[in-house]
Amino acid sequence: MVSWSTHQETIFNWLVNGTGSAIIEAVAGSGKTTTIVECAKRLPSGVSAVFVCFNRSVKEELATRLADTMVRAMTLNGLGFTTWRKHLGDKGKRLQVDGNKSREILRAILINDQQLFTLTASAVCKMVGLSKSIGLVPAGITGRYYPLTKDTEQEWLDMISWYDIEFDDSITVAEVIRLARMVLTQSIQQADTWIDFDDQLYMPVIARARFWRNDYLFVDEAQDINHIQREMLRMALNTNGRLIAVGDPHQAIYGFRGADTKSLGNIGREFSAVRLPLTVSYRCPQAVVAEAHKFVSHIQAAPSAPMGTVETLSKYTAKDFTASDAILCRNTGPLVSMAFALIGRGVGCRVLGREIGQGLIALVDKMKAKTLDGLDEKLDAYLQRETAKYLAKNQEAKADQLNDKVATIRVFMGQLVETRRTIGALKDSIEALFSDNGKGLLTLCTIHKAKGLEWPTVYILDANLMPSKWARQDWQLEQETNLQYVAVTRAKATLRYIYSDGIRDETKAA
Repeated sequence: MVSWSTHQETIFNWLVNGTGSAIIEAVAGSGKTTTIVECAKRLPSGVSAVFVCFNRSVKEELATRLADTMVRAMTLNGLGFTTWRKHLGDKGKRLQVDGNKSREILRAILINDQQLFTLTASAVCKMVGLSKSIGLVPAGITGRYYPLTKDTEQEWLDMISWYDIEFDDSITVAEVIRLARMVLTQSIQQADTWIDFDDQLYMPVIARARFWRNDYLFVDEAQDINHIQREMLRMALNTNGRLIAVGDPHQAIYGFRGADTKSLGNIGREFSAVRLPLTVSYRCPQAVVAEAHKFVSHIQAAPSAPMGTVETLSKYTAKDFTASDAILCRNTGPLVSMAFALIGRGVGCRVLGREIGQGLIALVDKMKAKTLDGLDEKLDAYLQRETAKYLAKNQEAKADQLNDKVATIRVFMGQLVETRRTIGALKDSIEALFSDNGKGLLTLCTIHKAKGLEWPTVYILDANLMPSKWARQDWQLEQETNLQYVAVTRAKATLRYIYSDGIRDETKAA
């Protein structure tokens, strides 16, 4: 017989005997999925219930674990797609999903201006995707569609600023906004036959499509729910239905991307939800939980948790790492330096995050340099100019990201051999190191990328980088604390702090 914690019993009692909605605040490794599956088993017969999550792998795991219950598992995108296709009726049978939809619409708009397409495609497509996430509808087609966010010039300007959307200096902001509005308008007009992944969430909400309403709606990682997704949850819940949102405000770390840093608070207010804690971590050993107390005081170790290890290594060698370990860092630059140091010592490794590598290559391309020396000069001028702009606008997080990007590119430049010191070779080197695959290789990744993952042994590289020197506003400092908590709680057995200057050759380790 399973022995449930006091907090788990409280949640089960609320579910069976209580009313209304709830936010389950679950610390890292607290067995939230196990708890929710048990909740599913205790639902009254004959009710309609769905568990929604962000990605397919979680959905598939949930589907297996919920097989003996009446609760269906769906991704948020799956929920939206099913609703939109049903809303379209017979047309829905011919609905095509295309992740490049916005890009293809823009290409058609600029069919006679390939240069403008090349210079604006990345920025315009990003803006269209972001506008869908906040439920913005172009003013010219409201009436049939219902916006969550008004289409104003300031809204677009704020989007560009907050999300750090970059485009060529020869293109005006007004031109980029004009193109984004045009693409968004045509995207809506063609959504009865052709959609992208953002449309799966966006279209059923702005069209007020009829969702299948549920008596119970469970949602995972609720601290990351955005505006359009909250509205979806509301539309998929019966009038007297109950929302059970599972999340951890202390694992909210994506504010620098423009994520809703107050998601759980917004859910609590909009759904009048009570808060129920889940504070026992079944992932982390006692020593790691004690370390986590520096950042989150209420996390507890399971009664049966082993002691585990937390230590600082002033010196270490490449032989100390195994393929099942992970090295985490606040910034990308030190990870890349460490990766090259390990590769040079015969240790196979990869830096997790293909999109990070793509971002570095995009910055290299933006500089339009023909030589590495020219690139270095342009990066220096760009760094000084843009950092000053960001700080003047109190955008410290963006200054932090840019400084890390430039430092990382320079690490790659320093590793190129004399016979291959070209822009092309630099880009090839970046692309080769960043990967989301690579079984059997030691994993290095940023802490942001590590969220949701776990390893037996975790190394935190250069912990002195946290909090970031650029974090000055209260919300930024809060997210830096959250970041340290996320890093520490990835460890299932051993947590080790290391520093970049501590690596030694095996023959000199003593």
